[in-house]
Amino acid sequence: MLKSNQSPVLSTTHVKYRYPLTIYDRPFGMLWISDLGRAKWTVSIEIATEERINCTGTQTGYFLDLTTKRPVPLPTELRKEYERLTSQ
Repeated sequence: MLKSNQSPVLSTTHVKYRYPLTIYDRPFGMLWISDLGRAKWTVSIEIATEERINCTGTQTGYFLDLTTKRPVPLPTELRKEYERLTSQ
């Protein structure tokens, strides 16, 4: 992406803490692309232990032209890979 003078940018992060984690917990995280628009993307997040989901959230972002500082469409390679993975 840097060769194309583009960079991903986070625009929002929303997190909902459902249950506390302690120093003795062994959490694991999962994240996945839950929406991919023309220029904007959303990633969903879960942090859990074996017993329950402790935290959920989303992050949204877009791709930016580093010269003009303006949003640009998603890179073609990213869109193709997303479509390939979601069609399986």
